[in-house]
Amino acid sequence: MKEYRLDKKWRIFFYSIAPLFTILFGWLVPKENFGKELTTSISLTYSICFVIIILIILYVIEIYKGKVIIDDDKVISISTFFRRELRIEDINGYTIKENYICIEPASKHKKRIKISTYFGNTQEIVAWLAERFPDLDDIA
Repeated sequence: MKEYRLDKKWRIFFYSIAPLFTILFGWLVPKENFGKELTTSISLTYSICFVIIILIILYVIEIYKGKVIIDDDKVISISTFFRRELRIEDINGYTIKENYICIEPASKHKKRIKISTYFGNTQEIVAWLAERFPDLDDIA
């Protein structure tokens, strides 16, 4: 069993920059609008900043939890909001897009697994897939 995560340098970058942006968006709006009457534009600005802070937090959780596991008999993708699993016999092939490696299921009832090219050792993943499955870009 082999586990793949976002490349270490990308994790360090996001873990470093996320608190800075969270502090910036949390501090900037109240500072600019302190003592002013609450208007629709100020309320909208607060809402946008709140949404951005929530998205930053969710992305940090995704970086922490997100991984792909390649086992002898299945491929598993774990994310913050979902878990996808394809057994080896359920895989039709793979395609390589600009930023993703897509593992395509044989059945239309199952969902594909998308692996970001920002993960570490993606060459190893592609080599493993190429040994076992057809590249569907070559077939089409």
